[in-house]
Amino acid sequence: MSVLTAVLVALGILVVIGCAVRAAAARDDLVRLHMLAPVTALGVPLLGLGVAITASWTWTTGTVVLIVVLLAVTGPPLTGAIANMIAATEQEDR
Repeated sequence: MSVLTAVLVALGILVVIGCAVRAAAARDDLVRLHMLAPVTALGVPLLGLGVAITASWTWTTGTVVLIVVLLAVTGPPLTGAIANMIAATEQEDR
């Protein structure tokens, strides 16, 4: 494993674990949901890039890259849409 790969994977793991700890400590649904955005936009792409650099180009590597790109592009907007739904539901309950 190269130094670059190790750094990318370590940073990705730190982002994911940090967000998981923060989400577990949060009491508000919106704060928990907010912790998904850094995971999908930063953590998973760092991990995927580290995996792609380590592995030679295969169909599996291509699949990993495709999943990472799809998650990075669609994750934050979906999180925002779910947050809007939660906020609207909480307003209706009041």
